[in-house]
Amino acid sequence: MESRWWSVDRRPWTVDRLKRWAPLLFALALFVALFVPLLDGLIARQRGRWAAEHGNPAEAARLLEHAARNLPSAPALWEEAGLAAYRAGEHPRAIHLLEEARVRQVLTAEGWDALGLLYWEQNEPSLAIACWQEALAHLGPSARFYMRLALAYRHLENWSKEQEALEKWIEIKGDDAYAHYRLGLLFLTEDPSRAAAELALAASLDPRLVSAETSLSAALSAARAFERQSERHILLGRALGAVEEWKLALRLFERAAQEDPQNGEALAWLAEARQHLGQPLQDELEQAKRLAPRSPTVHLLRGLHALRNGKNAQAVIEFRQASELQPREAAIWIALGEAYAQLGDLPLAFSAYRRATQLAPSNAETWRALAMFCATYGIELDESGLRAARQAVILEPDDPRNLDTLGWLLLLNGDLENAERTLTQALDLSPELASAHLHLATIYLYHGRLQEAQHHLLEVIRLEPESPLAETARRMLGTP
Repeated sequence: MESRWWSVDRRPWTVDRLKRWAPLLFALALFVALFVPLLDGLIARQRGRWAAEHGNPAEAARLLEHAARNLPSAPALWEEAGLAAYRAGEHPRAIHLLEEARVRQVLTAEGWDALGLLYWEQNEPSLAIACWQEALAHLGPSARFYMRLALAYRHLENWSKEQEALEKWIEIKGDDAYAHYRLGLLFLTEDPSRAAAELALAASLDPRLVSAETSLSAALSAARAFERQSERHILLGRALGAVEEWKLALRLFERAAQEDPQNGEALAWLAEARQHLGQPLQDELEQAKRLAPRSPTVHLLRGLHALRNGKNAQAVIEFRQASELQPREAAIWIALGEAYAQLGDLPLAFSAYRRATQLAPSNAETWRALAMFCATYGIELDESGLRAARQAVILEPDDPRNLDTLGWLLLLNGDLENAERTLTQALDLSPELASAHLHLATIYLYHGRLQEAQHHLLEVIRLEPESPLAETARRMLGTP
């Protein structure tokens, strides 16, 4: 039968026949080798991006990595895959993929930032810093990376490097309140003459910093009256501690102790800073007492140390000695009231808090302390507690802590409508005030507004997860 072109040629393969077909076979093999991976890569890229857009970053990372391996002409896919892995929480894989992009020199600002953060989270600060520095070298000056470096150096307590990064950050973004505030704090420890301007500028950019700037600037002004450097360092260190900058405060207290080894108050404040930072104490408090046995400050700080460690009777002794040496200092009477309360002697505690308000009637903190004592122990909730809370708000109406305390007392006195309004005002001023969330949640639970109550209880846990407030919120939610 006549052979047709579409019929199968069953003749055996010979050398001549192979030679004739070789070009076609080679072209076919080349087509398979090049086109199939290319097509596979294109499909994987499309599917990976679809997964990323639809909230599946883990699958997106897998597909985009596969696409990157099959599409060598698209090296940016390595960064896409790495960022997807980062969003999926697959940190070791994300580092590997972003390093592949780094080798190919295709990292964008987002990729450099993510790689640095990944190394930071892996407790590799030197690698994180190297990433952000390399990003600056490749991409040019960037507020984002100077900010990362400043925060990293702050954590590592490399103050000179932090200052350098802050100054470069400000060169690019001069209206950043945090950068100016932090630079002002560093100047306060190294060059006080330059601190006031930075702090004032920070407060003008962010009203929330006004209170801290006011107290720090007052300390700077007061420090000029002291002749001895050690006394200036103690005063400025106390101001830093008052705004919770204990690491910087510790530096100044250490200097004061070195400058004047016989200064008992310097040693007492040094011990106070170490306690706040969770550092072990030597015998600083005993030395402080030997050097300054009649210093009310030394006795006050010794009492605070005893109170923190559950030695309430010893705390009472120290606070009483401090009150005898400086009987008109309201803060000492507040501390004494707390110590009496911890001992269970509520009448003496109440008397001490009342004494504080008599000594400092224009100080909102003394009234708030009395109100909180009444609320905590259920003493004279209406007559003394509510009146003290209202007086604190009259003196400082924009302090969210005062509004929260007033809302709490109104709640305890059964005035739920005004309590809700007051607590809402407190949260408008300070959305991260956990106690106000807890008090407001209590009102919502009483009214059966369960969804709103749950929202505020979850906020308490988010804001202060390890606090007694969070434990209370978990009990109210019925969760462990």
